[in-house]
Amino acid sequence: MEYRDFVKTIEVDQINLSSLHVEKNEEFASELKDISVAMDFGEKDHYVKQGKLHVLSGLAVIALSSKIEIKEGKMLSEEEIDSKEILFKIEVVFDLSYNFKDIEDPDEFVQKNQQHVENFCEKNVPVNAWPYFREIINSSTVRMGVPPLTIQALKRV
Repeated sequence: MEYRDFVKTIEVDQINLSSLHVEKNEEFASELKDISVAMDFGEKDHYVKQGKLHVLSGLAVIALSSKIEIKEGKMLSEEEIDSKEILFKIEVVFDLSYNFKDIEDPDEFVQKNQQHVENFCEKNVPVNAWPYFREIINSSTVRMGVPPLTIQALKRV
């Protein structure tokens, strides 16, 4: 089976919030206009349950004082950052479930097509999840009383 045929068998069923952790630092030392943002995004896990493919996809966002150098927008470890230089942290995980069209045994189908599942999780799932991540990051920052953070559109090449 080719990848494009594999993708044709899958349809989005639901996208549910699995976990959300939001933390604002009231002792932030810098001006609100002087912030940098680092993100870490990716699949946490995938499995088949009750005939559906479930993919846990997560995003962590940290807003820092612009004094902290961020390399290519990547997340830094907690040990690398003075806590007063962190404005906020947001960690969110969505559970995306997918139905299989015309597949009698989804467990067996996934096992036989594991490489296609991996590719699907890497290529397609982020496209499905990204609008939900963007919305929750934007609305969470507004609710924290900081300038709304709009994450750029996902661009895959």
